[in-house]
Amino acid sequence: SVEVAYHVVFGKGELTWEWREGIRSFLYPMPIAAGFWVLKVLGLDSAWAVFAVPRVYAGVICGLIDWCSYAVARKFMHPSVLCGQVAYALSLTAWYNVFMGCRTLTNVVEGLMLLAAFLPDSLDGFLFFAGLGCGMRATFAVPLVPNLLDRVRTLVAEAQEAALAGGVARHMQPTSVAERERVQRAAAVRCLVLIGARCVGWAVFWVGAIAAVDHLFYGRWICTPWAFLHFNVFRGLSALFGVNPWWWYLPLVPLI
Repeated sequence: SVEVAYHVVFGKGELTWEWREGIRSFLYPMPIAAGFWVLKVLGLDSAWAVFAVPRVYAGVICGLIDWCSYAVARKFMHPSVLCGQVAYALSLTAWYNVFMGCRTLTNVVEGLMLLAAFLPDSLDGFLFFAGLGCGMRATFAVPLVPNLLDRVRTLVAEAQEAALAGGVARHMQPTSVAERERVQRAAAVRCLVLIGARCVGWAVFWVGAIAAVDHLFYGRWICTPWAFLHFNVFRGLSALFGVNPWWWYLPLVPLI
């Protein structure tokens, strides 16, 4: 990411094959490139200043990961401050965060986007961070599926309860089990349609935003999440990095 940002701003350096194939989005290196650009415009682009920009960026990301760990723990585990403080301390001293956090890798930002997606109570807030993470790497959608399904289940249940409560308020409470089930099914269908519309709306927004950002870098219109899937899945070129039988991955599931 640092090399890509440096190449964009200063016109020097080499790009790896991922960028030549167009399977990486410029969305992640863009803040680093913005920092380089400011230094260049102000004439402060010394070696030490250029060296410091990605380190400051990585430090901010790590700080946000620690804070999100604190907030997620208080939201899902226990609302006490002590629970959040323990989670904060564990995040601060986790060997993976210490070893990887100082590097400008997409994996670190993916971790931040995953934690941030859990925090909003609204579906729109969840979809915002989900789309941002998927824009950086399409496979980011995989760990979001359980949380999305849980949110959909909760929203459908709330819609069904609201439909029944609305009938009671209008003195139209269902008089039979069949009528009650009909009202609940109708409420569930309406809720699922609205959820689907929101998902499509956010998908269109992020596809357009990512395409606009990547157009600045590649000089042509390209959908990098699709290019990533096409390269690795449909063309099967991910096999270049090695292929193992399905049972080889089973011991890794608990670790993941």
